[in-house]
Amino acid sequence: MEYRLIRNELLYFSWDTFCHVMRMTIKLKEDIDGKILNDAVQSASDRYPFFGIKVLKHDEDYDIVHNDMPVVVKNDLEAIALGSEEANFHFWAVSYDGCKIVCDISHNLTDGYGLTELCKTIVYLYLKKKTGLDLAGDNIRIPGSDYLPNEEVDPYSLLDLENADKPLSQIKYATAFTPDKRYATDEGRMNYLMRASVKDTMRVAKAQDGSPAVVLAYFVKEAIKRLFPDRQGKTIVCGIPHSFRHMADLKHNSFNDSVVLSLVYDDRIEAMDTDKQFTCSRGRISLQTDPDNLLYTLHNRAEFAASLDELPTIEARRQACKDSVEVIIKNPETAAVSYVGQTKWGSIEEYMDTISLHCGALSAPVLIEVLTLNGWFYMTMMLNQTSEEYAKTIVEILNENGISSEYLTSFDNTLCTFRF
Repeated sequence: MEYRLIRNELLYFSWDTFCHVMRMTIKLKEDIDGKILNDAVQSASDRYPFFGIKVLKHDEDYDIVHNDMPVVVKNDLEAIALGSEEANFHFWAVSYDGCKIVCDISHNLTDGYGLTELCKTIVYLYLKKKTGLDLAGDNIRIPGSDYLPNEEVDPYSLLDLENADKPLSQIKYATAFTPDKRYATDEGRMNYLMRASVKDTMRVAKAQDGSPAVVLAYFVKEAIKRLFPDRQGKTIVCGIPHSFRHMADLKHNSFNDSVVLSLVYDDRIEAMDTDKQFTCSRGRISLQTDPDNLLYTLHNRAEFAASLDELPTIEARRQACKDSVEVIIKNPETAAVSYVGQTKWGSIEEYMDTISLHCGALSAPVLIEVLTLNGWFYMTMMLNQTSEEYAKTIVEILNENGISSEYLTSFDNTLCTFRF
């Protein structure tokens, strides 16, 4: 089997109603100097040449080649079309306004971890020149430094997917409760930024032997129960995007190394005490992240990606990708919580004020991205409607459970598109 998963997902796993992109926004404590930022971005791009690509079309196929044009850095936050001439044919771009630095990138190319590492490099290079200080570069990927182990390799090339066997035990999925729009004040997706104390959240996580993602998913579930007491027995299902970097020495890998796990809060689970609910969640996550299960999941993804090459046209391949997730689109999970992990920002952290990350949502009505900064979990909630009730209720329940939290602001769900 030839693993063409990164290539084919980049080319075909986006369509008219869905664009698989991410936008990270970092707010510094002082206004941005555009010239210094541009220098920082171009220098950072030298450290991540594997993100510096462009797509050339010929007949019914594409070639992916190196892109030596500068990465676009512009002084407004309007989204552009990645892969297009407007983006110098790159699949990432940077913009700024006031104190904010924004980085847009294809989610097919990298995930939240990879984007965070890229942004760390950009902010470090920017602040070092802007402040004139010799800021320490610990835990930051600096231009000219050696690659970390397997940082730049195709992660699938290191996994023995051909010999992946179907596991003896697999998770059974459930039809999920879908929140209606009774709290909506307007149509369209909106984003809501909250934050919760890392110290308080980790205290609960350690007491329940669970990860922050599982802890926060539990409280999101509790918020949905409070908002929708009349669910008529329908099950709350929470997706958990999960990195497989712990396999094959991929700790530092820069590409999209994620699969989606599932937590199901059915009547049987809901009848349990809170601590037992966490125990069951831990067991469910452990089963889904068992190497046999992960390898089988990735094997199927790789087989599907390879099968796209057999289709005669670009549109047929794109339609096949859309068809492959049609069941998810028609039966979305109730919510999803994605946690990148605790980021070591090092010397640049004191210059940073807030951070957010949002992305194209395939189906989840409630999708939360979690990042750490200055002792806080910053939680960006992407909602398929306009309503502050979800964020306010989540914050209310976190505070009731001893996790210091606050609702910060709302902002438009601005995202780039693709055009190539």
